[in-house]
Amino acid sequence: MEVTIKHLVKKMGLWFGPLRDSTNLFAKICIICFFITNVAQFVSLIRSRNDPEHLFACFSVLSFCGMGFIKLTSLQLRRKSWRFLYKNTYNIENEQLNNDDKTVNYESEDEENRTFSPHILLYTKQFATTSSWLTKMYSFTAVVYILSPFIGYAMYNANGNVDDFRVHILPIWSPLDKLSIIGYVFTLIVELIASIYCVAIHITFDTIATGTMIIICGQFSSLHEYSQQICGSGKRSDLNVKRDARAHYRIKKCNFIHVTLLSMVNKLNELIRNIIGIYFFLATLTLCSVAVQLQSTKLSATQLISLLQYMCATLIQLLLYCHYGHAVQTKSAVFIGDGPFTSSWWSVSGKVRREIAILCTGMSHSCRLFAGPFNVLNLHSFIQIIKTAYSYYTVLRRTSELEK
Repeated sequence: MEVTIKHLVKKMGLWFGPLRDSTNLFAKICIICFFITNVAQFVSLIRSRNDPEHLFACFSVLSFCGMGFIKLTSLQLRRKSWRFLYKNTYNIENEQLNNDDKTVNYESEDEENRTFSPHILLYTKQFATTSSWLTKMYSFTAVVYILSPFIGYAMYNANGNVDDFRVHILPIWSPLDKLSIIGYVFTLIVELIASIYCVAIHITFDTIATGTMIIICGQFSSLHEYSQQICGSGKRSDLNVKRDARAHYRIKKCNFIHVTLLSMVNKLNELIRNIIGIYFFLATLTLCSVAVQLQSTKLSATQLISLLQYMCATLIQLLLYCHYGHAVQTKSAVFIGDGPFTSSWWSVSGKVRREIAILCTGMSHSCRLFAGPFNVLNLHSFIQIIKTAYSYYTVLRRTSELEK
C-alpha cells in the first residue's frame, strides 16, 4: 500500500522534498488551471439559471470537479494525517511478521503454526486489484468525456451544419473565445489540463481511502483468527507457566493490533467524514440531474454515451465507498463463537482468563465510518441515495409536465 500511495501522490506532484511538504512546479500549474476552471464553471452555472438543460449540465460536471478540489485540499492540508494511515499499516505488518511466538519458549504438541502472511498477501492483492480497477474506470470516463464534445462537433459539421460554434470540454464561461483564436486555444488547453488533473486527484484520493478500508478489514479478519489461538490448541488442560506466558504475549499482541486499527479507523473517519457527506448530497443531485438530461430529445449519440458512463461511474464510486464502509462495520467486531471467545481458556490460569475477558469486551464493539453528521457509510446509505435521487427526479418531471 505504501509504495502505491507514494507513487500516486508523487505522480500528481504532491508531497515532494525531504519532508514531503512541497509541491513541484508542474503540479502548481495544474492546480491553478483546475482552480480557474472551477470558478469558470461556477460563473457559467449562475449565468445559465434561466436555461434548465444547461443548468443541469453545468451542475453535474461542477459537482465532480468541485469534489476533486475538496479532495485535493484534503490531500494537501492534511498530508500528515494521510501518512499516519500507511505508517500504521507498516507498523502492524512489521509487528506481525517480525515478532512471532518464538520469543516465548513454549511449544505444544499438534498445534498449527498460525501466521499473518496469507492474510497480508490476500488484502494486498485485493488492494492492488481495486486500485487498478479504479484507475481504469476513471481513465475511461475521462477519455470518453474529453473526446465526446469533439466527436459530436465533427459529426455536426459532417452533416453540413457549419457555424462559428467553438467546442469546449467543460461547460465553462469562456470570455476569451470572443477575443481571438489564441484565447480559445488557451482556454481549451487549461480545460484539458484541469480535466486530466481532476481525474488524477479522484484516483489518488479514492485509492487511499478505499485501500485503507480494505487493509483495515483484512487486518480485523486476521486478528480474529489469530485471537482464537491465544491459549493454543487446548488439548492439554494442565496449567503451565510457559503456556500462560505465551498466552499473555499473544493477548498483548492482539491488543496492540486492535488499538492500532481503532486509531486508523478514527483517523480515516476524521479525514473522509465531511468529504463523503458532501459527496453523498452532490451525488444525489447529480444522479437526478443526469436523469433529467436523459429525458431531453435534443441529445446526440455522443452526449448520451457521455451521460450514461458518467452516471455509471458515479454509482460505482458510491458503491465502492459504501461497500467497504459496510465491510469495516461488519468485520470489526467479534461475537460469541468467534475470535478470543473461542480460545482454549480452560488451559490457562485465572489471571490470563481475566485478560482474555477484557480483550473480548474490547473487540466486541464494531467500528463505523460516517458520511456527514448523520449517515453511516454502508450499503443501506447507498440504497437510500438511489431512492432520494429518484424521488427528486420524479418531483422535477411532474413539475415540468405541469408547466407545459
